[in-house]
Amino acid sequence: MPNIIASFDGGRPGRHLVLNGHIDAFPVGDGFGWTQDPWAAALVDGKIYGRGAADMKCGTTVSIMAYALLHRIKERLGGKLTLTAVSDEETFGPWGARYLMDHHKEVLGDCLLNGEPGSPLTVRFGEKGPLWLEFTVLTKGAHGAYTHYSGSASKIAMQLAARSSP
Repeated sequence: MPNIIASFDGGRPGRHLVLNGHIDAFPVGDGFGWTQDPWAAALVDGKIYGRGAADMKCGTTVSIMAYALLHRIKERLGGKLTLTAVSDEETFGPWGARYLMDHHKEVLGDCLLNGEPGSPLTVRFGEKGPLWLEFTVLTKGAHGAYTHYSGSASKIAMQLAARSSP
């Protein structure tokens, strides 16, 4: 699960911008539902088919190109520019962006631009980060044949989740 990090300082102090993309692709699975071979990188009727063609090779490529072009004029820029190209994003794994956040604090910037696919007419402001909660529901419990003797932990958890939804 490789991650690629590149960074440079501009010619004067300023803020830190991070360009981010991922270099992994969602697992193919059993291949059911594919109209083209997912590994062929086929061009059919003006469309590109293949792993990562939509998510997110284009956005990551743009970030790499922007980084390379800005590096050429870095002495005229203020601040710092960092490029992060991460693996393990599509499966929410621990070795991509999460690993960098935990082990390479130098990649934390003032702002992050990520070229995830979407409409060219839309700019989205991402959340401050996901909030993962884990909680335990304790009930008296009962034998499976006597479930009416005790509240169901699953049902109680679902009631809590439903109450907290907007």
